[in-house]
Amino acid sequence: MYNTYYFIKSIYEVAKETFASGIFQVLLTFLGAFLGFGFSLWIYYKQNKKDKRKEEDQKKKHFKDLLRYYRELLLSVVGVYEKQLNLIDEFISKQKKNLTVLIPLNQIATEDFIRLKNIDNRGTFEAWITIFKSEDTIKQYKTTNSALDFLEGTRLEIDRIYQTNTKHCYEQLMQAKQIIDHIPDRLASIAHQMAQELGESRWENDIYKTINSYFKVYADLTTNIADFEKINENYLAPLLELFLKKYSDFIYSDEITMLCKKARVKLQGVRFEMGNIIEELEKTRERTSKSLSIINTAIQRINNIS
Repeated sequence: MYNTYYFIKSIYEVAKETFASGIFQVLLTFLGAFLGFGFSLWIYYKQNKKDKRKEEDQKKKHFKDLLRYYRELLLSVVGVYEKQLNLIDEFISKQKKNLTVLIPLNQIATEDFIRLKNIDNRGTFEAWITIFKSEDTIKQYKTTNSALDFLEGTRLEIDRIYQTNTKHCYEQLMQAKQIIDHIPDRLASIAHQMAQELGESRWENDIYKTINSYFKVYADLTTNIADFEKINENYLAPLLELFLKKYSDFIYSDEITMLCKKARVKLQGVRFEMGNIIEELEKTRERTSKSLSIINTAIQRINNIS
């Protein structure tokens, strides 16, 4: 009995130690697994955070590059527009000297307005509000775009006004030229009829001599390629004056004066229309100054990006 008791007791002690050792091993294994998982999780977290930061840095760099390109387009628009304003001033100065000699309004071609619209679809707005975080950043972006729209609209309106009115002016000048060219033909016909009726005595007739002298006046003007103002001053105006006052009783007086009046009315119409074009163009610089200032402010803001 005694031996059996100690045998069972020894088995129990061994089992107890073995169980305790197993528990300890399980705890060590669990702790190792926990620490390993935690360390792996920490490594993953750090790497993920680094990747996100890198991704954000790349995105921010992309936004900055996009805004810098946006700035270059804005600079181009401002540069082109300022040159265009100088060309308009030059046109006005030259055209004022003679309203019936139509000169071209040189215009600078640019596709930058289209490029600005295209870049807007590539995320310029998102770049703007991401880089610039002031409360009114959205309003500033919208204001800049509105300024660009106004400049583009003004540019198109300038072209429309010039093209439409100038086309009409050319048409009126061509009509005036046809009338002016017809006057010497009609005078020649009248002179020929008078020569047949008066014979050699025609050289004693003031009207005949006047008509004959104006053939030379017209020939000299056309030979020297005189402009409409000189033709009006040296041909139409004096001829009209003579047949309105001195030779008003002449049978063909009304016909001659009517032709002169028609030509002069056409020329006056051109002067009036070109005067209106100049008046509108003279307002361009003042009208666009605010928009240019807004765009320059946007350019300066992008310049400050680090």
